[in-house]
Amino acid sequence: DEDDMEDEDDLLVKNSLLSVESLLDFAQEYKYDKHYLNFHYRSRHPFLIDFSNVAFYRGKLRPMPSLAQYTPIEFYQVGGTFHEHINEQEAEKIIDILRNIPEKSDGTYPSVGVATFNITQRNYIRKQILQKQNDPTQTAFREKINALEQAGLFIKNLENIQGDERDIIILSVTYGKKKGGKFVQSFGPLNFSKGYKLLNVIITRAKEQIYVCNSIPEELLATYKEALAQEGANNRRAVLYAYLAYARAVSDGNDALRREILSELDLYGHKHNDVAEQSKSAFKEQTYRQLKEKYPDQRITMDYEFGGYTIDILLAPKEGKPVAVECLSKPLYNNDLAYLEDLHKEKILLNAGFDYKRKWAK
Repeated sequence: DEDDMEDEDDLLVKNSLLSVESLLDFAQEYKYDKHYLNFHYRSRHPFLIDFSNVAFYRGKLRPMPSLAQYTPIEFYQVGGTFHEHINEQEAEKIIDILRNIPEKSDGTYPSVGVATFNITQRNYIRKQILQKQNDPTQTAFREKINALEQAGLFIKNLENIQGDERDIIILSVTYGKKKGGKFVQSFGPLNFSKGYKLLNVIITRAKEQIYVCNSIPEELLATYKEALAQEGANNRRAVLYAYLAYARAVSDGNDALRREILSELDLYGHKHNDVAEQSKSAFKEQTYRQLKEKYPDQRITMDYEFGGYTIDILLAPKEGKPVAVECLSKPLYNNDLAYLEDLHKEKILLNAGFDYKRKWAK
């Protein structure tokens, strides 16, 4: 009867829960409605999330702008040897970084996480830290580690870091040349069909800063374009090389290269570009021309980037606050949450010292 059929359906649903990896996979399997979280609050500098935003999220995230000027990613080409799944030189570099983590202005330490690309490297680093803590000549290091542990220090491998976040993340890429000098392009679980998910998790755990300790030969990082084309997606070794090249570009202050890498990733990230956006672009260009005609002596910029946002038109007078002009039209508000995003953007820009003006299309 109908009751038996309903009981059978309930049993099938319950059994199916046992076979999925996560609630997200279950929801996708049973065709739940999709609603994306567009505001990204973890990263306090947009460069910490820009890579994943373009490579994996189709540019949908809106990170918070950084009001402080600093380098959010520090890249170190360690050149260590990868032997028996361990990179001793990268472990030494990580311990050196831990030694030099400074106190915050209030006298406490930031929270720190060490993330490795395999579990053997994780265990090796933990062993080296423990040995130094027990060394009577390493009093200062022992006190530093104790203080960092009180602030939340962890050491984990990439499969076990999901859900964690820290002010500072120190990455040990781990892989490098063998003792004989040969480099094998084998990256464990990152080579799997969903390897990009693991990479995405490990590079988005930091709130303020990432230190990247790398031993993959630098000349391979420059091949990220060819690797992406061969892979045809932001996945496996291709996206790893792209991230390492991105991290080095940020660390070096090479903004042109940083943008070039993001542009290349965008080719395989399927960035959304619909009719509403095209309509807005035409309206924005018209508004820009009108403002240039009305204020010929003012500095006026279209598509001005600020943090994770792009301001449609920025007026920067010689005196007074800069004015952010947003060009809005009804098609852009078909999404129920679009007006909330606009209000949130206004709040962020006002707090950053801008004036905020809206211009509506008829």
